[in-house]
This record gives sequence, C-alpha cells and structure tokens, in this order.
Amino acid sequence: VYEDALRSYALCAKKLRKFSHFTTTLVKFNVGGSAYSISQEILCKHTDSMLYELANSKEALRDLDGCVMLDRDGETFGQIVNCLRGYIPLVCTEESALLIEDLEYYQLRSILEKLPKAREKLHVCVPKRTVILGSPRNPYCVGIVGNVPLVQGKHSISFSVKRCEYLGVGIVSDHCRALNQEFHKTQYCCVYYMTGVFYSNYSHHVKEEGLERFISGDTITVTADMDARTISFSKNRRVVRIVSTERATRLRFAVVMKFDSEVTIASPPRM
Repeated sequence: VYEDALRSYALCAKKLRKFSHFTTTLVKFNVGGSAYSISQEILCKHTDSMLYELANSKEALRDLDGCVMLDRDGETFGQIVNCLRGYIPLVCTEESALLIEDLEYYQLRSILEKLPKAREKLHVCVPKRTVILGSPRNPYCVGIVGNVPLVQGKHSISFSVKRCEYLGVGIVSDHCRALNQEFHKTQYCCVYYMTGVFYSNYSHHVKEEGLERFISGDTITVTADMDARTISFSKNRRVVRIVSTERATRLRFAVVMKFDSEVTIASPPRM
C-alpha cells in the first residue's frame, strides 16, 4: 500500500511539473483593459506577427502586472485569441470586419489567408468629414459614426448643425441596435437635444432640462475621455455639460434626427 501511494504521489508530481512548465510559457496581454493569456507555443506559429515580436521584446509597454499593453479593442482581441486556437469565423458581420482590421494590424497573415471570401464580401465604411447625415421626413433616424468603438484614450468630434427641426447629438454603446428610434433609454448612452434637454443612462436614466439650446449654424463638439471616464458637450467652444461614463466601454458617437434635420461632421473648433 505504501509503495502504491508513493507511485501515485510521483505520478501526480510529474503531472504538476508538466502543468507548471506549461503555465510558465503563457504570455499575458492587457488589451483595452481586458486580460488575455496566449501560450508561447501558439505565438511561435506566427513568428512574423506583431504579437510574437511584442511577447519577446523587452521594450514592449507593460502594465504593473507585466502584461503587454495594447491600445486596441479588447472584445475583438478575444476573437483573435480564438482564431489563434484554430477557430475561424464563418459569418460575415460587422464584427467580422473589425476582426479582419485587427488581424491586419497584428500582422497575422496566416489567419487572414483563411478568410478570402469574408474579405471580399465585407466593406467597412467610415464617414468622411464632408458626409451629410440627413433625415428627410423619416420618423427617426439614428446615425452612428464609424464602426470601431472607443475603448481608450481621448476622442473628439464636432457636428455642424445645418437644420435642426428635431436633433440630438450624443454617445451610444453596443446596446443601441435600433436605428429608427431614439436611443436615450438604451444603456450606457447620453444625448444633448436642440431644445436644451439632456439625457444620460449610465448608473440610471436621468433627464435634465435648462441647458443651452442650439440652432442652425451652431457647432456641437462631443469629447469622450475613456481614461478619465467622462464625456463633455460643448456648444461653439463653450462647455455645456460633463457627464461620467461610470464603467461604460465600447462607445461611439451618434446623432438622432427627425423631420427636416441635417448635420455635417466638421473639424473641431480651435480652442
């Protein structure tokens, strides 16, 4: 019995040593505030990628826990980790477009080669500064700027108001899916209306009145500081409202319009 116990203990110790050796080869990444671990064995299959270079570079930016820091979308990176493990997405969606964009950024060419059909079908359209967002007599029209969500850093956009029979300017999250209705009741959003009404929905839904109204010819600037977790609204260079985003992430700029309304995306006003 004693010898059997020793053999069992030795076998368990061997398995533990093997597992310990495996875990020490893990490379930890901090991507947009999300933590991921990738084994060195997997990274060695992509030696021409940025991830491999960063994992083996002493100059790579790291956080206090030693994780390699990357200022990219953490949720998309989770899909990339799945791709590294052999799972390839088959459905062409907007998320697939974001995935392809980051695969190109990380220089994961071998995975990109497996997505030829998806790359042919997908087209990511990012509005230019001259693009006009209009709603000619539609009940509601929500225009979301860009396909890439805001995760870290400070971002700003200015809207030049052309016509504002019914217009709101703000920020939305992934919870905003319906583009034919107002979004101020969706989670993690805020919107500043031409009437001076302001809605925010972070810890709870709040309606405020009495802010400055805006009219045709005004410029409304929205600044999202994802590091400070604040969003500020300015009218013609004057700050009219600052709101805390709490723990919200993956945000995007947006407008909601009704009737004969029109805005253009303009250069931010010089301070």
